[in-house]
Amino acid sequence: MIQLIKIIGRDRRGGPAVQMALILPVLVVTLFGIIEMGRLMWTESALHYAVSQAARCRSVDAFNCGTDAAAKSYAVTKSIYVNVGVGNFTVGTCTGGKQVSAAYTFTSTLLLLPSAFTVNVNPHSCYPTPLS
Repeated sequence: MIQLIKIIGRDRRGGPAVQMALILPVLVVTLFGIIEMGRLMWTESALHYAVSQAARCRSVDAFNCGTDAAAKSYAVTKSIYVNVGVGNFTVGTCTGGKQVSAAYTFTSTLLLLPSAFTVNVNPHSCYPTPLS
C-alpha cells in the first residue's frame, strides 16, 4: 500500500490538464469582458461622432438640417452600426450655437459573462453658429 502511494505521489501526468481546467474559465471571461469593453468604447465613439456632426450640420447647413427633426435624422444616419432612433437625440441651443445630445443605454450581449451590464452613454456637442 505504501508503495502505491509513493508511485501516485511521483506521477505527474495530468498536471497541465488540471492547470488548464483552473485557468481557462478565468481566461475566457476576461477575454469576453475585453471584447465587451471594446464594443462599449466603439459605441460611445460612434455616438460622439454622430452628435458632433449633427450639431455642426444644424449650425451651418440650413438645407440638410434646417429643423430640429432634420438634425435628429441626420444624427441617426451618422451613428453607424449603433441601433438608435430619432428619439435618442435631442437638439437645443447652447451659448452661441446649436447643441445635439444623445441618450443611449448600452447593454452587454455576451452570454459568457457572469452578468450582463448596462452603461448609459450620454454624449453631447455644441457647435457655434457662424456670424452673418
